Amino acid sequence: MRAASAFPKLTEGYSMPVKYTGLIAITFFAFALSANAQQPAAAKYTPALDVTAMDRSIDPCVDFFKYSCGGWLKNNPIPPD
Repeated sequence: MRAASAFPKLTEGYSMPVKYTGLIAITFFAFALSANAQQPAAAKYTPALDVTAMDRSIDPCVDFFKYSCGGWLKNNPIPPD
């Protein structure tokens, strides 16, 4: 004998197609949305390393920060107070 559940099954007594109608509808809706989704435009290639921001006159073993960011610091000075 089955134990009584506090939550009765909502689909008890229905045929299989009725039980899975909601699942089929959700699956169809999700597929329709994904099929109609616009493809993103191809992004313009931007390199991860900006060589114009580097100062190659500095030895990277002596001051790596100035070597890697020296060009940017020269082009973007901090304004006086």
